[in-house]
Amino acid sequence: ESKSAGGITADIRAYLQKIKGIAPLPGVVTQVIRMLDDPKVSMEKVGKVIMMDPGLVTTLLRIVNSAFYGLRSQAKTITQALVVLGTKKIKELVLVAGVMQKFKDVPDVEASRFWNHGIHAAQWSKELGTHLKFPDIDLLFINGFVHNIGELIIYQHFPAEHEKIRALSAGSASPTPQV
Repeated sequence: ESKSAGGITADIRAYLQKIKGIAPLPGVVTQVIRMLDDPKVSMEKVGKVIMMDPGLVTTLLRIVNSAFYGLRSQAKTITQALVVLGTKKIKELVLVAGVMQKFKDVPDVEASRFWNHGIHAAQWSKELGTHLKFPDIDLLFINGFVHNIGELIIYQHFPAEHEKIRALSAGSASPTPQV
């Protein structure tokens, strides 16, 4: 491995330069977010738009029915989820589900770890914003959730390096000195 400036191998640097960015969220996600910004929107209409994206439906229902939300009974349809959680929470979850869809090839264990960490950071960000009377706590929620998105990108594009990073952060390996 030949090292270049900053300690990054030339191969990794070349690969990183090919990555132009993360694809935008699906059109359904952006359409639903716009719809939910309208206080007079019908939940049935929102549900119909969400239903146009089966991947979003399954991701959203999995999130809504996760232990994190602790619903008394599982939401079987998007309309049920919309009614139970309300527009603000669904708006957050549609954004989260849209982000998670971008990484659908990440194994469930990694996705779940990212999800749990991200959703807790998002909730704490929102709580802090509420306490500090921040004008746009939805933005804090989103930022809290995606603050660690680089980890999923590293996992997708550099799985071997990701394992080294995880081992180092878990304390099960010691870093090798750089010469």
